[in-house]
Amino acid sequence: MAANLAQFLAKAGSRTLLVDWTSSPGSVSQQLAPGATLGFLDLLAGTAKIDELVWSDPETGVHFLPAGSRPSRVITTLVSSPNAQDVRSELLRQYEYVIFDIPALSPVVEMHAATQMVDAFVLVVAWGRADPDSTVGALTDAELDDRRFLGAVLNEVDLKQHQLYPGNRVGRPSAALT
Repeated sequence: MAANLAQFLAKAGSRTLLVDWTSSPGSVSQQLAPGATLGFLDLLAGTAKIDELVWSDPETGVHFLPAGSRPSRVITTLVSSPNAQDVRSELLRQYEYVIFDIPALSPVVEMHAATQMVDAFVLVVAWGRADPDSTVGALTDAELDDRRFLGAVLNEVDLKQHQLYPGNRVGRPSAALT
């Protein structure tokens, strides 16, 4: 979802950076830049400069900052460092939109770290895989207010199962943006 949003914004003409928050298996870094050895975590640590790290997709115009080779468990420490706000300011100077791909239901300490770097959050929930109680608990623990929590996207919906719920009909999607 983060990569799709970044592509949409870039194709619409906005200077957009997609940042991978973690290098876990199946991460966007492994999909978009499997050979990347340096990235976001190295930028936060101050051991690399942004222009050395960003990958660019000439087809979509998206710029991508991989997670890097540092263990993702250090991200909380790095985001809390004085250098993190300088990194945030630099990213916002260079890009109109900075989209972070944060792992699903990150630990509370990691979500609190993310709130220092990110202005707003959109929760992506996988149909049939996300436990509702865990999801609500994670949102409550993250202490996001209405200004920063923009909403949720239900992903991977099984349309055949969806139509079995009362009041739900599968039809043509409608545009909700004005």
